[in-house]
Amino acid sequence: MGSGRRSISGLLLLIMVFFSAEGTRGVPSREHYRYLSYAEINGGMKFLAARYSDIIRVYSANKEHNIPSPGLCRGDHSQKQTVPCEVLIAELGVRPIDRSRAQVIIIGSIHGDERLGAQIAFHLIKVLAVKYKQDPWIQRLLNTRRIVIVPMPNPSGYDRSMRYEEVEGELVDPNTDFPIDQSNPSNCMKSTTARIINELFQSSLFRIAVIFHSKKTPAIGYSWGGEGRCSAHAMNATDHPSWTRGRSICTAGYSTADELAMRTLAQHMSTFAGEFGGDSYKVGSLNDPELDSSFPTTMVDWAYAGSFTENMTNCKPTTNGGYPLGYTTYNDVSNRCVSYSVETSRESSPAEKDLGEPRGLYARKESNGNGHIPRNLRLSLMAIDVANPYIFFLTSPGAKVDLTRGGVLRLKWSIGGAFEVAETFIEFEIESTKEKFTTNVQSGGSMWAQNYGRDGYEKRFDVMQGINLMFSGSSSTKWAYSETIRILNYIPLEVQKTGSDMLVRAVAKVDYSWANVTEQTVMASNGSEVVVKSFGAESHLARSRADPHWLKRSLGYEVRGDEFIYSDVVRMRLPPKTLRNSLYGYVLELVLCALIVCFVPPLVLVMVWRKAPAANYVQRHMRRAMRTFSKKDIADEAARLRDQKKATSKVDVSRALLG
Repeated sequence: MGSGRRSISGLLLLIMVFFSAEGTRGVPSREHYRYLSYAEINGGMKFLAARYSDIIRVYSANKEHNIPSPGLCRGDHSQKQTVPCEVLIAELGVRPIDRSRAQVIIIGSIHGDERLGAQIAFHLIKVLAVKYKQDPWIQRLLNTRRIVIVPMPNPSGYDRSMRYEEVEGELVDPNTDFPIDQSNPSNCMKSTTARIINELFQSSLFRIAVIFHSKKTPAIGYSWGGEGRCSAHAMNATDHPSWTRGRSICTAGYSTADELAMRTLAQHMSTFAGEFGGDSYKVGSLNDPELDSSFPTTMVDWAYAGSFTENMTNCKPTTNGGYPLGYTTYNDVSNRCVSYSVETSRESSPAEKDLGEPRGLYARKESNGNGHIPRNLRLSLMAIDVANPYIFFLTSPGAKVDLTRGGVLRLKWSIGGAFEVAETFIEFEIESTKEKFTTNVQSGGSMWAQNYGRDGYEKRFDVMQGINLMFSGSSSTKWAYSETIRILNYIPLEVQKTGSDMLVRAVAKVDYSWANVTEQTVMASNGSEVVVKSFGAESHLARSRADPHWLKRSLGYEVRGDEFIYSDVVRMRLPPKTLRNSLYGYVLELVLCALIVCFVPPLVLVMVWRKAPAANYVQRHMRRAMRTFSKKDIADEAARLRDQKKATSKVDVSRALLG
């Protein structure tokens, strides 16, 4: 009895183990984000560059720009600062990088104790690299942009969890170490952090910059251009003494010429990032007391206004061997970047449990892996996307016009990298005659703005794990434009007879209002009226969307403006129109309709009519077959089976005895 119980209990244990294993089979252990050390981040960047060398280049800014190391940092598995600190830069984009590509810079922990920024920047590099071949949206970004990411611009501060950079015994705040609104030339460019960022701007043409901070109310603040841009509007420090700390600053109502572009993008970044821990990002300029900005002028203002504001200083620092005077002399090209200071968290380094998980990249809920890092990855991806507008077909026009359908074309397209669509239409060109025609002009929003608002984004998050915005079936297509046209109505008869190739492309005018355009009608010398446009915006981001004369070049890079954006050209074949292919489709449709009308209703009626009799017939014969077996028949069959079993048992016993 005891052995039986043991065997039963053992069997139950095996069953429990089996089902336990089955329950966890196929469920991978979830990876959680954690804080990485200086050595881990730099080592990870080098590993990613080696593995994804076709899209990532990692280099030492100290060596590239001849900037001295800010001190010693901890190497691998070391508890002491033993190796010279270096700032690694990641340049992402499918190679070779075209010199006219839109450029974006993402900067991590400029303050060393605000460690969250470095984690966001490093994992952004990783997400872009790993998902390049998996996510069509990320693939488009890397194919069409130059993305510069600096996780640790202040490496010695990060390694020591120290806010400032120690420069020859002095603690320098890198965020205010820039040559804007500086009365003393020796008080700027003292830190290696500021010098490296300065070198990056001098050798690039960034359209958008995102700099991560923490330790304040979560907010996305944008530049107001520096004190010199609004000195006439300065207010007394007594108006906001807790905020101004004795400084005279711009009034909250003052805004730059790029206010509309800055605010619109900030609002969408806030919405796309979403909430976490009950906080969503506030939005406003850095002279807004509601954002609790501690400094009147920072790196954000320098990055935006350095090329056109008058209150710039040629720095003459004496630290780190000095800095050449010409390196802070700016042309009208380098510093016209829409810049954001993102306060990610109320704590300088939030708890690791709140950082989130890699699976939460497009998640809205904490239970699905959302956290500080995933939501700021989304924010960064939005900024990268909007650096340059683009338009694309959701359904391919095809390689050939189907004349058997009357030459009807159904087209669907959408717009990314922008928000407001002032005009959009399809343009056709007959290659043989160079004649052009267009569809009706439509207007509305882009793939972002047409679904703008939390409901629109959340619907898309619910159906996507890998934001598949490039395909019509991937999500709601409320943000798409469509057009159905009968192409033969636009083609001259002689071309219909001979056939021709057609070039098809989608066209759009986007975010035109960002450029702050004013129009004035003047009389030309020949007596005709001419409309003259003037543009108030100063940034590359706004002017490139509206001003066809905007062309800025620096060190081989360029930003070129245009009033319209264009999709890739699709070539279609218009075959010669013949009597056969023009009537064939209509005849076929008429025949099919006749067959449906003539044969389908009678078939349906026959099936309905036969259904009930057929069912009754089967059931009636089954009941009749069951009634043929009486109770006596069943009892006799059971007795016969028992007798057969007994006879078989006797034979087996006899064989055993004989054996």
